Amino acid sequence: MTGFAGTSGVRCGSAVGDSFTGMNCALAILMAYRKKLKTGKGSRIDLSMFDCIFGILEPHILANTVNGENHQRVGNSDKYLFAPCDVYECKDGWFSIGITSNAEFRRFCESIGNEKLCEDERFITNEDRCLNNDALTDEISGFFKDKTKAELEELLRKKQVKNAPLLSIPEIIEHPQTKARNLIVEINDPGIGNYTVTGNPMFMTETPATYDKGAPFLGEDTKRILEELGYSSTEIKEII
Repeated sequence: MTGFAGTSGVRCGSAVGDSFTGMNCALAILMAYRKKLKTGKGSRIDLSMFDCIFGILEPHILANTVNGENHQRVGNSDKYLFAPCDVYECKDGWFSIGITSNAEFRRFCESIGNEKLCEDERFITNEDRCLNNDALTDEISGFFKDKTKAELEELLRKKQVKNAPLLSIPEIIEHPQTKARNLIVEINDPGIGNYTVTGNPMFMTETPATYDKGAPFLGEDTKRILEELGYSSTEIKEII
């Protein structure tokens, strides 16, 4: 489903299979732990990346099994569900909007100074807009091309229209929200020195994340961990 119509498709920009499967695994562990606390019985957890990615395809699977539809790649749009919901070229890059209701579409039309679009029979309802997505794109693309990302953000936020500029990696690193949430942290690694990494996105009052050291050297903590597990010094010598 990732890519533009008529193409061979493109890989996702991030390791979604790895990350999403890892999160599902963590959730499964917590569920199994809760069950063990109640029953004393453990569970064997079996996950695969194939299964987890299949689950992400839920709306497209349902469209096929329930409605007999065969969804194809649609680039950056979401025209199977909502329109306009796409990425548009602007003066200094690319800009996205995601309109999910008729009321929001009206606010969008007001923000671009084209209220007549709301009365166009091709765009009255979300279903109409999805069916006529290409025509709608032709109608509104010019609005984006005349403005910068900053100008678009200001205009659309005033009307409470969901929007976001497409940011490069350097831009997102320097973004005020990234800094406000402390998502960039510095690690002191004895092997390679200081370097910058992404911070933990889970902020917990009782167990906050700490960043006091980098990755351990090979075997650095083996002895300590084995001692914590109850192995004797003789047993540890035999193991390591």
